[in-house]
Amino acid sequence: MRAVHVLELGPATWEVRTLGERGDSRHFQSKVAAVEYAAHLRPGSKVVVHHRKPKKVTFAQMEEIAGKGASVREEVIR
Repeated sequence: MRAVHVLELGPATWEVRTLGERGDSRHFQSKVAAVEYAAHLRPGSKVVVHHRKPKKVTFAQMEEIAGKGASVREEVIR
């Protein structure tokens, strides 16, 4: 499974990481911005979000809500 990982580093710090030989990372101030970047970075890949508190792991995807803009929909996997 190909995946891009989004890690919560602190209250307003999220890091997007790709793994492998050419792995890369980039920081964001919000989870929405990080997940949006991750989804566009490698289309067709899963976006895996690692939360600190409470500690959990989710699959995430972006969705548009009419009148509210972009939001993140998550499914807990661990």
